[in-house]
Amino acid sequence: GPINSTFNGALQVVDSKEPESYRLLIDVDGKIGQIAAKGHVRLAENHETTTVEVEGGSQLTGRLASMGQRLLSGVARMFTNQFFKALEREVSIRN
Repeated sequence: GPINSTFNGALQVVDSKEPESYRLLIDVDGKIGQIAAKGHVRLAENHETTTVEVEGGSQLTGRLASMGQRLLSGVARMFTNQFFKALEREVSIRN
């Protein structure tokens, strides 16, 4: 069934090389486990467009680790989609 929990976390932007790239460090703690994640975002100008390349990984502990990759890949996909929708809104506002 569904699992409810409360999480506290921190996100750091490190190795920022504007406007080309930056890295994200994410640490999250909750009653059912912890998540340590890293991400690397690269932006490359490509004629009149920008290519965004995102890669990352995570380590989980506790009950979170036993839930499996299937659940976590869905959550990662949801956050990635939210990121790109927010980016698209921001770009349209500035143009």
